[in-house]
Amino acid sequence: MIDSLLEVIYGLNRDRSSGHEKPHKPVLLLAALELIDKGLASPGNVPFGDDLREAFGRFFAVVRQGNDKPTIENPFYYLQSDGLWSVRTAQGSLMAPLGVNQLLEVQAVGSFDERYQPVLESEFNRECIRESVLSRFFPKQRDALRAVMQYRVAPKVAEEPVEYRVQRDSAFRKVVVDIYDYQCVACGMRIRLPPDGLTFVDAAHLIPFSESHNDHPSNGIALCKNHHWAMDRNLIAPGDDGRWHVSPLLKQQRSTGEAALLGLDGQELLPPHDAKFFPAADSLRWRLERLAK
Repeated sequence: MIDSLLEVIYGLNRDRSSGHEKPHKPVLLLAALELIDKGLASPGNVPFGDDLREAFGRFFAVVRQGNDKPTIENPFYYLQSDGLWSVRTAQGSLMAPLGVNQLLEVQAVGSFDERYQPVLESEFNRECIRESVLSRFFPKQRDALRAVMQYRVAPKVAEEPVEYRVQRDSAFRKVVVDIYDYQCVACGMRIRLPPDGLTFVDAAHLIPFSESHNDHPSNGIALCKNHHWAMDRNLIAPGDDGRWHVSPLLKQQRSTGEAALLGLDGQELLPPHDAKFFPAADSLRWRLERLAK
């Protein structure tokens, strides 16, 4: 079930109207996880009160951008739309958003979906989920967020089991290939077969996760198997000029495959359908600097 939970978290619906993904929902998740770790809440009972509001504000202050406002009441209610969370009051389910004072008056309580509660009972799983939230949404603020956390668990995600790593990779892949509409950024190949969306396209990290711990979509691009293989071996590289670069080690006369890769030189990267997820310049530079000479 942790695979489904990670998929939901990586694909959270978020407001992007301000030019960036709003941080409210993932910040609420971090706050809820901290309360569970401290014994102030459980996966099925996260009270809307001073403890949750304080933790939310502490994390929000680290990641806020532009005109972001620490309106905890919004994610507390709207996280329900992602199928991850529900809200109840002393009178029953909460069917409409309320202000902070009203939520306190009705004794609102958040609850993770019953499917995920057993997963979140485990201290190690919670740390893995916390690290996934940081990797997907706040890779550049990870250290700053860790510094203000008031509870740290003993298990280290660096020791994550293979099964968990596969599940995290799968969640990252689903987000990235969807952003690029199942199309290879290099050659434009698009294959998506019904009924399960079978595709030839991979989600390729620009800076490898093992080095960056960065699962933000701007650190990934969608590539077909051939171009993924070539990029991972530094034979081709996307540059921060928005174009493909090709290693001089390739020789056109040697094979049709090398000739095809050489034809990519100078071609523009196919963009994602949402410009806010265009590959990050620092990730592109990292790749270009490692192009085989």
